Amino acid sequence: MPYQGTIGPGKVIVYAGHEPRFFTTNIREAFGRLQNIFTRMKWTHTAMGFFPFIGKNAETLFESNEIQDVTLWHPNIKAEYRIYQIRWYTQQEIEQALWKAFLEYNGQGYGFLQVLYFVRRYIWETKWIRKYFGWWPKLRGKPSDVRQWNNWFVGGTICSELFYNVMSNLNEIRYNPGVDRMLKRWNKNNFHSGDSFVFIEELKEIFELEYHKPSGVIE
Repeated sequence: MPYQGTIGPGKVIVYAGHEPRFFTTNIREAFGRLQNIFTRMKWTHTAMGFFPFIGKNAETLFESNEIQDVTLWHPNIKAEYRIYQIRWYTQQEIEQALWKAFLEYNGQGYGFLQVLYFVRRYIWETKWIRKYFGWWPKLRGKPSDVRQWNNWFVGGTICSELFYNVMSNLNEIRYNPGVDRMLKRWNKNNFHSGDSFVFIEELKEIFELEYHKPSGVIE
């Protein structure tokens, strides 16, 4: 059954790629496949429900593609996605946090170079690397968890970082111990869409799954 709700402030959409071929002339497909490899997860994009355009009923998203921008919501795509509703916080708090992120990031470029860092993270999250070289970060004064390391490339913003920033804004507006715990698990520029999924799924008191569309189905 197609999604019966509406997309707006308080909704979070996490997408999975649609099993792209590795060798392809489609840049988005290749980029999604590389994300699958180097994050070890199928989730490749995160978007936030946003306000409709003034005088229009069109549903919109605030998301990061080539730039941070407001886009139209398109439910009829082949990609798998899950729609969550933010709970616990009031609608006013959610909109305040979303507007703050929008005013700070709208129009900024995508952090393409940030994605290169996830190759380094992939290496350090490999079991045998952790087993035999886990002492090295501590020797260099780094946290033992690579997710807390700072990205080499802090310019630009990626899609999951927008989600992280909205949740950080919410936690500043009204502190929640679960949200605070999850925010501290990562450095904000070391946070990919698979992490968005983990963040959401581990906070059942904050996020309610409203809809799951499987891959390949067009509604």
